[in-house]
Amino acid sequence: MGQQKGFKETIDSIIDKRKKMLPVIAAAKRQAQEELKALMTVQKAINMVLAECSDSSVSEPGKRALEATAHYSCELSKRIDALGTLERSFNRNTINIAVSGAARSGKSTTLQKMSGLTDEQLPSGSTKPLTAVTSRLFNSDKRVAEVTFRSKRSFVIDYLTPHLNTLNEFLSKANAISVTTIDEFAKAKLPDQLEGDPSVAIKDSLARLKDAQTSLPYFQEKLTGKTEKIPLSELKQYVAYPTNEDENMEERGEAHLQRLFLAVDDVKIFHPFPVLDDARIGLVDLPGLGEVSDTVAHIHTKSLTTDVDQIFLIAKPSQESGYVDRSIGEVIDRLREIQPGVDHRCDLITIGINVEAGSEAGAKSLRDDIRRKINSSLPNKQQFTIHEYSAIDPERVAHELEYLLQHIANVQPHVDKKNLVYAMSTSEVEKWRRVTLLETKACSDALQRLLPNPLEQQHKLVQEISGAVIDAFEQLEHSYEIATLAESETHQLYNEQVDDIHNHAETAIKNNLFLHGKTWKDYSHGESVDPFSFYRSETRRIRRELVSEYCCLDRLYDENIERFKRTVLETLLQSAGLDCEFPRADQESAADEWLAKVDNVLGKKLRDQQLHEAFELLRGLTFQFRSNVFLKIANNLDNLKNPPSMMADPGSYRGKIDKAEYFSTGSIENRMERVHEVLMQDAIEANDSIAEALHANHDGFGETLEFYASCFNDYLYRRDVDHFKYVVIRGIVENFNVEIPDETKDLASSLKRMEGALTDLESATASLRAAITQRDGNR
Repeated sequence: MGQQKGFKETIDSIIDKRKKMLPVIAAAKRQAQEELKALMTVQKAINMVLAECSDSSVSEPGKRALEATAHYSCELSKRIDALGTLERSFNRNTINIAVSGAARSGKSTTLQKMSGLTDEQLPSGSTKPLTAVTSRLFNSDKRVAEVTFRSKRSFVIDYLTPHLNTLNEFLSKANAISVTTIDEFAKAKLPDQLEGDPSVAIKDSLARLKDAQTSLPYFQEKLTGKTEKIPLSELKQYVAYPTNEDENMEERGEAHLQRLFLAVDDVKIFHPFPVLDDARIGLVDLPGLGEVSDTVAHIHTKSLTTDVDQIFLIAKPSQESGYVDRSIGEVIDRLREIQPGVDHRCDLITIGINVEAGSEAGAKSLRDDIRRKINSSLPNKQQFTIHEYSAIDPERVAHELEYLLQHIANVQPHVDKKNLVYAMSTSEVEKWRRVTLLETKACSDALQRLLPNPLEQQHKLVQEISGAVIDAFEQLEHSYEIATLAESETHQLYNEQVDDIHNHAETAIKNNLFLHGKTWKDYSHGESVDPFSFYRSETRRIRRELVSEYCCLDRLYDENIERFKRTVLETLLQSAGLDCEFPRADQESAADEWLAKVDNVLGKKLRDQQLHEAFELLRGLTFQFRSNVFLKIANNLDNLKNPPSMMADPGSYRGKIDKAEYFSTGSIENRMERVHEVLMQDAIEANDSIAEALHANHDGFGETLEFYASCFNDYLYRRDVDHFKYVVIRGIVENFNVEIPDETKDLASSLKRMEGALTDLESATASLRAAITQRDGNR
């Protein structure tokens, strides 16, 4: 009794020490996760750099950095997994002993004697494996089982998929079976036979899949993912394989096996152990080791790392043989995979040879074989302890349990420390962290050197944009030179409109001199007292009518001025890369409104008087026939403003006659007809003269556009080119999202992406360093 109390106190102490380490483990795991998250960002940034830059000075360290991050992330993931495993293990409230071994070695019988359970809860057999589910037995005053069932999804992932993967290794790609849901599995066509020479493991997986498909209607409703309390008397159906007799009956069609164990994920059995009082001890019944399929063994041993502290490995000799056969070796090798922090496997595993009556010689042979094949190659302190006992003898089993508890008391603190050191170890992480940071910095530095200096890049951009603007405006000014305008489509339209006005005016002249429906006789009636005075007043009227006719050109002038202003502004915005800064609605408004908007926006950002004056000049441009053209062609209307007193004598080809005398001869009707005749001739000559002058650009409109185009360039850049480049254009580059000229757009875009990649890389590296610093500060 005193010995049991000592065991209980030791176990309680081990569990309490574990609990105290949980905050440290949780903090280390959390910091490693943050470090991994930061590392993933670094990986993404490096990939972006490699995608944007092919220069070997950048790509070579970048590739090395990426390779290092792969190792780095792998080691971090291992560390996170190890810390998570240790966290779950240290969070347990029991010290657990796993009883393992090949099938039919006496595992279940040994567990029955240790736990006080019977065949109804822990099935045992001498002909074939019966333990189908990993069961955890806990020393408790309760007598109940808690069965946790798989969900439909976990059944597919954890049970079906491993067996399907094994089977598909043998099947062709065309015949491979893919299952993602229970319904798909129910309808899946499993092969009746496997042609060729499949391995025993493949045949075993196929057989298990067929059994699962056959029994699916019975256990499917249990795939709930929930935990149920099951009386111990009803437990066997959830943890045991069918017996050989059961399967024979199924083959004969005499029974339908439910195979409820397939729906089970975990079983916890609570029962008072015969000799342990209330010591916090758990026993784990491991099925599957040494069975035909490694797949089954993997399914059952995947939780050993968190659920087991010590392993009692049972080997059973027969009367005819006693040697370390393949199954024993495979079990030892598989158990070596758990708790990698434990460097001496003898601290974790004790070998028990189950000796039945008549097999003593075989037991001795097996012990010797284990010594020769397993222990002889190990130093004395690392050799496995080997005990002989009988699984059917309660006292011998109790003695083995007492030894295991003593062994736990002696080595478990050391084992826990080893597992803690292993999980907390950062040597490999630090190694690849150093390489990653070194190569990442080399990549970052190379990219930094490759990218142009921002000021130099801005200077080049200013030069390119200012050059583009100057070239564009030199071409624009040339397009408004008189010689160029004379050949333009605009000038052709202008000439056509002049011709239209001339023809319209000529028609109006010939239709009674702009009398608008009145006859000359009616109009001139009563004006015969002084025909010459009447003539002079009529010339002035006709002069006004002709000027009014040609004022129709104002619409054409207005349209061309609007087009000129818009063209100048569009040239500036396009060549300076400012198109995107001004909405299309602005461009569709009146030119002066658009000019005012651009002047206002640029003025707020640039505050440049020279540019403002250029816009003011352009906005002040107007042109009208009366105010701008009339004075230039007024001499063509002199004969109508101040008609000469002399005229060619109609009766003589060489002589002249006084108009007053000519108009005073004959009857009154003849006098008015003579006035009409001379007026008609004077009006036609004036109309022809005006049209001719306008065709010859004597209106000065072309010179006006040429002048304004030249003056705008003077205000914009000619007065001070350096001011234009380094105040106006630099201000535009610094304050606006400038569209780069086409010839450098691809390069600039590439550089911008590279700069973005560099920024991301530097930011990600800084985050990683911060995560490392936080870890080091909290260590």
